[in-house]
This record gives sequence, C-alpha cells and structure tokens, in this order.
Amino acid sequence: MGFCPPYSENNSAQAITILNQNMTSFAVMNRTSLSPVPATADPASPAEYYNYMTGNWRDGTPFSYGGDGYGGNQTTSFLYPDNPNDPNGWSMVSANVPNEDIRCMGNFALNNSLAPNESTTLDMAFTFYQDENTSNFEIVNRIYEQTPILQEIYNNSFEAACTANFCLDDCVWTGDANRDSMVNHLDILQIGLGLGATGTPRNKPPIWQPFDSPDWNQTADNVNLKHTDCDGNGIINHSDFAWVDWFYNKSYKIGTTPDTYHYGNEISIISDPDFPIDPLIYGTTGKAIIQLNQVEDLYGLAFTLEWNTAWTAFGVDWDTSWIDLNFGIPSSPWDVPTGNFRLLNKHNNEKAEAEFAFVKTDNNNSLTENSNIVTLSFKTKYNDYALIQAPLRIKNIKAILSDGTELDYGSKDFVIDIVNPNGTGEILPTQDLETTSIHIFPNPTSNFLNVKLEKPTAARFIIFDIYGKKVFEKPTTIKQNIQLSTEHLTSGIYFLNIEMNGKEWVQKFVKM
Repeated sequence: MGFCPPYSENNSAQAITILNQNMTSFAVMNRTSLSPVPATADPASPAEYYNYMTGNWRDGTPFSYGGDGYGGNQTTSFLYPDNPNDPNGWSMVSANVPNEDIRCMGNFALNNSLAPNESTTLDMAFTFYQDENTSNFEIVNRIYEQTPILQEIYNNSFEAACTANFCLDDCVWTGDANRDSMVNHLDILQIGLGLGATGTPRNKPPIWQPFDSPDWNQTADNVNLKHTDCDGNGIINHSDFAWVDWFYNKSYKIGTTPDTYHYGNEISIISDPDFPIDPLIYGTTGKAIIQLNQVEDLYGLAFTLEWNTAWTAFGVDWDTSWIDLNFGIPSSPWDVPTGNFRLLNKHNNEKAEAEFAFVKTDNNNSLTENSNIVTLSFKTKYNDYALIQAPLRIKNIKAILSDGTELDYGSKDFVIDIVNPNGTGEILPTQDLETTSIHIFPNPTSNFLNVKLEKPTAARFIIFDIYGKKVFEKPTTIKQNIQLSTEHLTSGIYFLNIEMNGKEWVQKFVKM
C-alpha cells in the first residue's frame, strides 16, 4: 500500500467527461445518515433507482432548481450545475451540501430501445488535475477551461493533440473574436473595435481548433487582439468578419449563457404603416420595423429577437440606405465596404430566434434619431382562433461606444394581434408558468411529458410543432397530474398549449 501526502486545503481534482453522448439528467444523492429529507437519500429499490435516472428524487418528486433541489417551483434535470466559484450560481458549495462520501448519477437516454444482444457505447475521459500551490477552487476553474479542449481533441480524432499548433492556455479559436468561448454576432462588435490593429501573425490555417499565439500589444474591451485576428494574417480587417460567419455557433463552452431582458426606450418595434400588423389579418403578410431611438456616439449594436413560430413565419430585410450588405465567405473575403457599417444577421427558425449585429467601419455615422434598423416580415400560419396575441421580444442587447464602453440600451415587447374573423377562442401572450403553479417536466423529454397543476382542474392540452401544425390533442380532463405521450413525435421543438379556466398558457419544450 502506498502513501499519498495530504494536500490539506489544496486538494487535487478529477473530472469525468462523456465525449459522445449528452446527459439527460444528473443526480446527487445525500447519504442516508445525513439527509434532512429522506426522499433525497440513496436509492434502495429498483423503482427508486429508476426515479433518479429520470430526473426525479427517489419518491418521484421532480428535481427543482436551488437550495437542496427538493420541493421547489422551478423544475430541472440537473442538480448543482454551476461552477462552485460562482457566488450567484447553484452548486454544492452555495447549497452547503455536507462534505461526505457523496454519490452521483449521470443519466443518458437512448434514442431507441436496445434489443437482445445489442449494445451501445459511451466514450469517457478521466482527467486528473494536481497542483500543490493552487487552491482547490482554482483547480476546478482549470477543469472548466480544459474540458472543452479535451472534447475538441476527441471530435478531431485526436489529431490536434499531436500537432505543434496545439494549445492549452489562452488559446485562439478562429472566429471567437471576443474570447467568450462562442462564435456569434457579438464577435462582430469586437472586430469593429479592433479594425486596423496589427500584431504577430499566426500563419496557420483558420480551422476550428485551439491555437497558440503570442500576445499582441493592443487590447479592446479587455480582450487581447490576437483573438480578434480571426484569419491570423497579423492585421484586423474586413476579411476577419467572414470567419465569424463561417464558424457561427461554434463553441468550446460548457453549458449555456442565460438570456437577459432589459426594458427601455432606446430600441423599439413598430408596425409598418404600409403593411400593418396591428392587427394582422389571418392569411395576410404584415411587417414590423425595429427602430433606433437613441444613436448619439453609437459605434456598434447587437441583440437577439425572439418570436413564436407556432403562429407566424418570419423574414428579414435590412435598410440598405445606410448599411452595407456585401456578404462574403472565407474563400472570397469581403471587400472594403462602401457603407458605414458592417452587419451580420442569423435567424434560426427552430429556436425561434434571430441574432443581429452591426458595427461602424469608418468615422462617419449616417444614423439619425428614429433610424429604421431592419424590417421584419410576418405571415400568419393556419389557426382556428379568433384572436392570437403573439409577442415579439428583444433580448441580450449590447450597445457600445468606440472604446468598447457599453451603453444602457433597452427595449419593450411588441404584441402582434392575429385576427381570424371566422375563428373562435383566444390565445393571450405566454404567461409565467411558475406564477400559475403549472409545472412541466422533464424538459427536454423523450417519451412523455408530465404536467402538474396546483389542484385538479379541467384542462385541455394541445401540442403544436414549430410550423404551427397540431400534432397532439388530449380532451379536457379533470386531474392534477397529467402525463402526455411524446413518443410519436420526431426530435425538435414543440409548443404545449394548456387551456384552463378560460385562459391559455403556452410552454416551449424539446423532444430528444
């Protein structure tokens, strides 16, 4: 038997990474001797093991976000998902879980049942992090930094690990201009801040893997501009924009960033007077305009628009009177634009979101107060309701000055009134399910969706796909707990409509 010297507070850390599957739930069981709630202790029967495997405590109560994870209002599939270094996150540290021999269970849902003699494969990596001079919490941060790189090595069949270009610290990823671990519309703003800067070129092909690169002597928005030189040619210019487009939505980050909604008057949504959407008559097309109400010293702006795909189809047109539309791809880099701004628009009908960004490319600002940024076209889909109120919402706004300083910009929701003279019934804007004591779980789901009401209530349930087609309907029933089958649905995003007490609630869910 060997002897391992203790680390005292500077413990080593290990991580288990599943490389080829996505977890559907993660359970942390309390030791039976320490658990203040018996239902959160170790499972003791096959049924209790099954409950833990499906995102529930051993008594069948769904996991809930916050505290000890038991009996809360917001259901979740993953216990203690946040970094213990985050004081605002939910982790075993913030929840003061007793320091004991804790059992955990990561669960995976197979797409199909396994037949006799069939098997499936889980590729896993066990990594060990040790540094006697580093605190245990700093080592956890190292796990968060290194795990995405490990995943990328696996995705590339371990080729990157055997090349001289491979990097482990402060790495450059092509397209991630602002070093936030994801390529998206926000990188357009960062490139705009760095235009014209020069530094040491990488002289490496711009592919999606971590590159080692010497620091430049310039930063923008607290990011070293070596990250902003997307193509690695040693100068930040218009060709770098193309690589954001090329690697859009690539990420080496674990988890997702929560949305932020900031209400204000700087950005507004109005109805186009020539093609009004207030109201929008069923079977017609209307247009909304996103308008800037404050433009003084504005250098760049990025935001996300969300809408309900169940009732409307979506299109977009930029105002070409002031913005350049000269898109390109890496094989044919963008030329120097003739307009005053560079833009990027990506819309994802499956997520019901559209991301927009534009940034200045010279010192002339052609924007004026009440400038129209973009025109949104909406066409109604089939429905048999007399009135549907479909909200448009702007979120994740970032507005900057030329030095990267963020401006305080906000927006307000806009509601499209879809009117069908021959329809019956109404659908009002989505209400907060938590305030109405309606709980839907698990989400994402595989074969069934549970709905828990505050008390037995007469309710009708309808599921629509993202195209507005009705794919499931359950007649009115008077129950408190309802289970809806989703086994027949293909993978994708759906909307569950709940009609109850003369009102209707809509909740988006994902079928895996």
